[in-house]
Amino acid sequence: AERLGCSRMAAGRAYDELAGFTWAEVAKAGGEKKSLTLQQQGRALWQAVERQLQSPVRKRRWMMAATGAALPGTVAGESALAQLTMLGEPVYPVRAIKDDEYKGLVKAFGLKEIKHPEPGCFQLETWAYSPELLAQNGCVDPLSLCLSLDKESDPRISLAANDLLDEFPW
Repeated sequence: AERLGCSRMAAGRAYDELAGFTWAEVAKAGGEKKSLTLQQQGRALWQAVERQLQSPVRKRRWMMAATGAALPGTVAGESALAQLTMLGEPVYPVRAIKDDEYKGLVKAFGLKEIKHPEPGCFQLETWAYSPELLAQNGCVDPLSLCLSLDKESDPRISLAANDLLDEFPW
C-alpha cells in the first residue's frame, strides 16, 4: 500500500476484488498480510486482465507554457508512443502528472489552460496514479500507455500500441 501511495484499506479492497477473477488467487500469508498468485503469465495474463482495467487518464487539458520552458510531467500519450515505437512525434507534446498535482504544477510553472490547441501548447493528462511510479527514462510505462490510448480512433496509434505490446518483454 505504501509503495503504491494508497491506504492499507484500499489495498485490501483491491486484493478482495482480485480474488473474484479466475486469473488471480489471493491467500492470507500469516497475520493480516495477503499474497497474490497470478494463474497466467505474460501476454496471456494481459489479454485476460485488459478488459477489467481502465485508462489511468482522468482528464486531458490543453496547456500553454512559457516560451522555451521545459515541459512538466512524464512523457505520455502519443509523445511516449513516438519514443517507444516507429510512430512520428505528434504536433503537440503530451505529458502526464498525478491528478492531485495539477493545481500546484500550474502555479509553479506558470501554466495557462486553453480551450483549443494552438502553436506552442502541449497536452497535459492528469492520471489516477502517479505516472512516475512506473516510468522509465522519463516516459510512462508501456502497459499504462496502452491503457491510456484504448479509446483512440486513429489507426496509426492503435497499430503502434499493438506493436509496443508485441515488443514488450513479457
